[in-house]
Amino acid sequence: IGMLLILLLALAVRVYLLGDKNVWWDEAFTTWISRKPIERILQLTAPDVHPPLYYIFLHGWFPLTGDGEFAGRYPAVLFGLLTVALSYPFTRRLFGQGWGLIGALALTASRFHVWWSQETRMYSLTLLLILLMAYLLLRLSGRDAREDRRRLWIAYTLAATASIYLMYFAALGWLVCGAAALGLWAARRFDWRDMAAFTLAQVAASVAVLPWLIVSLPVWRTGSVTVPV
Repeated sequence: IGMLLILLLALAVRVYLLGDKNVWWDEAFTTWISRKPIERILQLTAPDVHPPLYYIFLHGWFPLTGDGEFAGRYPAVLFGLLTVALSYPFTRRLFGQGWGLIGALALTASRFHVWWSQETRMYSLTLLLILLMAYLLLRLSGRDAREDRRRLWIAYTLAATASIYLMYFAALGWLVCGAAALGLWAARRFDWRDMAAFTLAQVAASVAVLPWLIVSLPVWRTGSVTVPV
């Protein structure tokens, strides 16, 4: 019941006045590029600071809802709400049930998180995926995951891959998860098989990102962003 009330509060503060703010440059760019055909989205994002996945998602979202301020920002609200929900089991596994509720409530009231949960951008979804990666590592270190290890490692690999296709800075989340895996190994909650599986998951995610890097890196080297609109 407590977590349900926290989620209702989190939804309320993120939806409040959602469509009333003026659209700023990054949001306008996101809406503009998401209206393009997918091939054009790929071409325009190759030299850009962010990969194409969120724009492709909105490309499918806009025909269903429209591309106004509220509709464009609402997916970020939902991803922010899911992040609050996931923060509860994540914190509970670390510190116990009471702290799980406190952690979820703290994220609910985080001005920074509310802010990025009200933008037509990929930030709230990226944070959700990085938190999911960390949570999956905690699950894998527990005895209750012994029968679901393959499914959990596949989920980790998919989340890691998607995070990079959303934001290149998600690589920092990979580094944090790598440090966490080493910490779990040092604490003897991971054995050599777990570390081998973690390494394999990281390599698989890297290979999945490689095709996009092959496309985008040549454009980065030239520094050319003068593509026709």
